[in-house]
Amino acid sequence: MSCSTRMGSWSIDARVRDGRDRRLSPRVFSFLGRGKQNVSVQMDADPEGNHLLQKIREIAGESSCRVSSALVSGQGRGVVSDGILLPGQDVCRVPMDCIVMTPARAVQMSDGLQALDEHIVAELPDWTILALYLVDVMQQRTNSSLYSAYSHVLPQETGCVLEWSDDDVELLRGSHLHTIASEIRHAAESTMADVEALPCPEVYKDRKMLVWALSILLTRVVRLGQDLQALCPGLDFFNHDCSSESFILLDENNRVYVKADRLYMPGDQVMISYGNQKTRGEFLLQYGFLPPASEKTYDACLFPIDIVLEDGDDVVSDGMGEKVFPLSLQGLPEGILKYAAVASIQEQQSGGYVIKQDNNILDGSDGDVSKETRKRALKWLMGRMKQRQHDMATSMEDAKRLVGKDGLDTRRQRIGAVLLHEHRVLSKAQFMAQQFYRQL
Repeated sequence: MSCSTRMGSWSIDARVRDGRDRRLSPRVFSFLGRGKQNVSVQMDADPEGNHLLQKIREIAGESSCRVSSALVSGQGRGVVSDGILLPGQDVCRVPMDCIVMTPARAVQMSDGLQALDEHIVAELPDWTILALYLVDVMQQRTNSSLYSAYSHVLPQETGCVLEWSDDDVELLRGSHLHTIASEIRHAAESTMADVEALPCPEVYKDRKMLVWALSILLTRVVRLGQDLQALCPGLDFFNHDCSSESFILLDENNRVYVKADRLYMPGDQVMISYGNQKTRGEFLLQYGFLPPASEKTYDACLFPIDIVLEDGDDVVSDGMGEKVFPLSLQGLPEGILKYAAVASIQEQQSGGYVIKQDNNILDGSDGDVSKETRKRALKWLMGRMKQRQHDMATSMEDAKRLVGKDGLDTRRQRIGAVLLHEHRVLSKAQFMAQQFYRQL
């Protein structure tokens, strides 16, 4: 995920499940992982979700959607296969114009946006436009029967960081996750300030409604291609599996689709990936849930190193600057010694002169850096990692107390789990750096 100070420039790859826990006509489907372990998952019927999927079939054709909606225990809303799905087979494929709500389409369909001067609307960021349209949807001020049905399945709460208290966010202080959380919340505040300044009805300026709308966007907006971000009703029912290789994509004919990446039998829950480069902490901030701790893909601790570039310094190659490295229990990431070496130099001496004398730091791999430079980099890393742990508002013992012994059912328990893992990764990384230093 990347973001600037305005929500209109955020890049969101996928969305999270519906957080409501409604139980209707209980039944149990057999969920076979097909390549993983067999798992039995409680699922309940979902009339409202299936009503929306039926609307999609009526618009795009019966073959456009080969799944049904179900309420999955512990996961919220999900989708299950109506029949046998083979790897590579379409799960759904729907013309974009049928269901996808882009910023441009939202302008055409929103009463509030239509009432504004077109020059004002043209300057609004994409996420502001989509947020105002969601307010219209929840106020039943849309002439779209599909989005009227969509309004009944949207959760009242998502669990994302926009809904956290200040005290919850403060627990992250000292972690890079606190920086990310602050950027997201600042972007939301900027968007709400933009809306407050608009000459539009007060209903669009209700803070509680806007926080809800922006939370829905943070957890459900899909990025289709490089620049287009949109809401995809029905397709945002898919739950996340980090082993999945399925994504919500756009084909050359402007149809939004999902393909099966494994064999699914009737009643199996069909899964997609929300992105394979997110850490567990980032999932918690954006979606409000944690992928299983045993899955190594998301075990990283984000560790930023900032290289200060002086004006006119043409020695430092492209790509140097601030970089966030994913520390893990498996080892130090490639490239971190190069950055640490330059950072250590800039803390001690005039960066430009020393870099020119040892410019092999800037090119090649960590293994190409000289022995003395590697020692200096490792020593700097050990000190910075130790300081990072010291600066964290939540100590390792505090994190253990937050987690407790009763699972990860509450937000604070999940925050504690992420911070406890971060402490363990930092401790292990310090140990590994110390071992490498001694070998040199």
